Amino acid sequence: MELAEKSDTLARARAFAHECHAEATEMLRELAAIGAPTRHEQARAAWVRDWVLAQTAGQADVAIDDALNVVWHIPAPTHGLAPTRDSATEGALVISAHTDVVFGDERHVVREEGGRMYAPGVGDDTANLVVMLLVARDLWLSRSHLERDVIAVANSCEEGLGNLDGTKALYEREADRVGEHVAFDVHLGEVVGLAVGSHRWRLGVSCAGGHSYFDFGAPNAILELSRLIEGLYDLERGASTTVNVGRIEGGTTVNAIAASASALVEYRSTSEAELAAMRSGLESLVEAATRPGVDVTLEEIGVRPGAAGVDERAQRALVSRALAAYRATCGETVEPESASTDANVPLSLGIPAICVGTVAGDGMHTRGEWVDLASLGRGLALAHLLVWGETRPATP
Repeated sequence: MELAEKSDTLARARAFAHECHAEATEMLRELAAIGAPTRHEQARAAWVRDWVLAQTAGQADVAIDDALNVVWHIPAPTHGLAPTRDSATEGALVISAHTDVVFGDERHVVREEGGRMYAPGVGDDTANLVVMLLVARDLWLSRSHLERDVIAVANSCEEGLGNLDGTKALYEREADRVGEHVAFDVHLGEVVGLAVGSHRWRLGVSCAGGHSYFDFGAPNAILELSRLIEGLYDLERGASTTVNVGRIEGGTTVNAIAASASALVEYRSTSEAELAAMRSGLESLVEAATRPGVDVTLEEIGVRPGAAGVDERAQRALVSRALAAYRATCGETVEPESASTDANVPLSLGIPAICVGTVAGDGMHTRGEWVDLASLGRGLALAHLLVWGETRPATP
């Protein structure tokens, strides 16, 4: 019988959620006010570390690493942190949620109205971070019952051009000992079991420029860049592959031929082969556009890796357990989704991983973002049931 179907375990998860709901709301109120721009998460990282130390009377093995991740090791009592893992069922379990938000504010205004809490980043990913921390505390308090090591991480650099660098830094140290990873992000009802990888580039074009009338016909950097962008969109690609131009800059004034222009572009796919094909196609476009008088540059500014070499049975089993936990705690059936999250990094290393949302809300990546505070109860129960199940792994 799956853990999610055991009434005693489900009852414990619901009791945990009831006991922690008010505390979660207060934590969210405090943490959401702290700005955490990508690569500048110091203030939130310090808050999380200090909270962990306060909750454990200073006994926790917790520290902020060079990447601004807060890493909390919670060893099982039988063997301490295992140096290596031979399978998904033997290695440590990583649970994580990211600290960074898309805005550059040092402080955020937090307001509550009609059962909702409003603040930039309150749902993405602050509420999930609060849920993860409370579950991690419960694991630490009940650590004598753990059957595998747990590494709880409040990680940096998930958003934008952070390029998942916080999780990448974690796995540079921990990959050999990790068996599975459960990231908490997105919204309640979303279970991400398939990684969407992406490549990000800065395209640049430069030429001599000139007067719009007297030098008409000379190469125009904006026109050349536009043709490159059109070519990128016209590349043959599969149904799971997307293209986006997110920013364009260039030129000087209306009556001057643009001497320089640049654009930020990306493509995404669930297929590593598709990503490789898109890279090759873009490089060919750049090569073809470069000629005397027209200089084209292509600078890689970020890679979010896709899955590679993951044991399909182990991954399916992990996704199934997450879906079962959601069904047990929320009374609904959902289908797994694909997305780009911190789970991409372990998946790219062949480690089973999922991303699960624990709060309902809307307005992600806007200043009007909000979460439904009542939904925290369901999210706490879901996370508790899932994580405690993963500390007692069964063979897929």
